[in-house]
Amino acid sequence: VRAYMQSRPQTAQQARQDNVTKSKKETKTLLFGRLAVNLHLISVFRLGDTGFCPTDSAHGPAPEDVAGRPCRGQTGQSGGRPAPTAELPATIAIMNLTIDIGNTRTKIVAFEGGEPIAAVALSHPDKDGAQQADYLENAIAALAQRIGTTWNDLAWCSTGKTADGLAERLQRHAPHVLRLTGLTPTPLRVDYATPHTLGADRLAAALGAVALQPGGDLLVVDVGTCVTCDFIEGGQRFVGGNISPGIQMRLRALHDYTEALPLIEADGRWPLLGSDTETAIRAGVLLGLQAEIATLAQRLTKTHPNLQVWLAGGESLRLHEVLPCPLHTDPHLVARGLNSLLAI
Repeated sequence: VRAYMQSRPQTAQQARQDNVTKSKKETKTLLFGRLAVNLHLISVFRLGDTGFCPTDSAHGPAPEDVAGRPCRGQTGQSGGRPAPTAELPATIAIMNLTIDIGNTRTKIVAFEGGEPIAAVALSHPDKDGAQQADYLENAIAALAQRIGTTWNDLAWCSTGKTADGLAERLQRHAPHVLRLTGLTPTPLRVDYATPHTLGADRLAAALGAVALQPGGDLLVVDVGTCVTCDFIEGGQRFVGGNISPGIQMRLRALHDYTEALPLIEADGRWPLLGSDTETAIRAGVLLGLQAEIATLAQRLTKTHPNLQVWLAGGESLRLHEVLPCPLHTDPHLVARGLNSLLAI
């Protein structure tokens, strides 16, 4: 990578640097047919000692790379100015692909080794199953083309509707395809009375947290369409967990089951006490969910004092303010869990 970057003209490097967004992710849009996919580039570089990180042209270097390590500048010292990013070479290593088909969107993540390097969030189109499968296949092909790779292994799970024959269609994109369900053998012992009803995304998120923190007592929280809180004991046993309505579901229920309450956006102010109907609803929903998760963690720490919480979604809940134990955030826990199965 270093040699490739040095061979590029300085003007091209500077142009690339100037186009970087003000966040750790750069969004590019790929168009194929009628489908537009937001491609979030986590990192286009192999993550290693060089520690290449996205650069914020307005506010300086990003503090961490995608693996959570401090960024290193060209001098190799933590906190230095990151090396400028560059376009990928024409071909890079063969990679793994993970697909998480949820209720409202599909998340596609590319892995090089154990680290995610690119991700696509694909909203479900209002189409039939076959057309949705077409959208998914187009997204897989576009991502491979964008990062210049072919897929080695592919792991996927689904909690939403899937098209007939989707498993066979995914075989076109990788020689080895694994579908995770609640009945799939994994390194975790699943003590769930009805494993055939266990959401594969819950099991995958648990595997992802264990991959990042082996041997720990973990509460894995995923805030999506529904909120799931699952407990893993000693990094070996999936004990079980809770399911409750997600943020949008709670907001919509207040609107749908009353005559006067409006449907509001989740984003916005949520003080301790609402000062109008909008902030009262938002505070009630978000503070209630915050307390729900914090209470569960507090009760678990009585029997598992070294409990740690892993959050796969719901950063806006400000859980660090109320949790009685350490909090870690990784938006790719489900994908990491799926990818970990490909290494077995």
